[in-house]
Amino acid sequence: MRFKKIRGHSRIQQNIQSWVNESADLDIKRLKEFNYQYIRVDLLPWLNQPIIKRSYKEPNKLTKQLILNGIEAIYDSWKYQLEKLDQPYYLKIWLNEPRISKSEVVCGINGKIEEFENSFYKINSEENKSNLINQMNSDFKWECAVDEDFIFESNVSSSENYFYKKEFFSDRRLIKKAKKKGFRNEIVKKSNGEEDILYFIPKGKIWIGEKQNHKPTIKIIREFVV
Repeated sequence: MRFKKIRGHSRIQQNIQSWVNESADLDIKRLKEFNYQYIRVDLLPWLNQPIIKRSYKEPNKLTKQLILNGIEAIYDSWKYQLEKLDQPYYLKIWLNEPRISKSEVVCGINGKIEEFENSFYKINSEENKSNLINQMNSDFKWECAVDEDFIFESNVSSSENYFYKKEFFSDRRLIKKAKKKGFRNEIVKKSNGEEDILYFIPKGKIWIGEKQNHKPTIKIIREFVV
């Protein structure tokens, strides 16, 4: 697959600063209403790319490091605010490799804690070393999971389900590949009661990280975002 060339790195790097500034304050009211909050790497040109067919190269070099720094700054800020709630909470970074632009900071309370803890198909982190997590603060403890997209078999039952025929043929090839390679799949029941097969398409890894026994101060939180 050919990727589009990314232009305007200086502007992107400035936007990273704005993204961190806007994301550092956790919406406690919304958290208490819905029991969860998350923030994605909402940066152009990676924002709103198709889930499976991503057209831009992932961030690298300085841009990647600034995003990683920003993710950690948001995490530290949210952790500081969550500590004030004086109740159990879930707060972790979901760091996608190589799809950095899909990474998230995720927090939850009440029933969402268990739900998030069981969100991924985890694999042995000792057998999956990564230079990416070495770029993060050594205070983080990491688990490794499979980064997967998914597609329903019923999607390719008819080309009429697609606006563009080339996407239909592309997804049909993807389903054939999933069957041939024995990708993980589940039989699911749709809202109309019919059964469908959900195929999980491996795209890389997700590193799930948290800082343990670490209470950031305001000074630490603001070092990056000011």
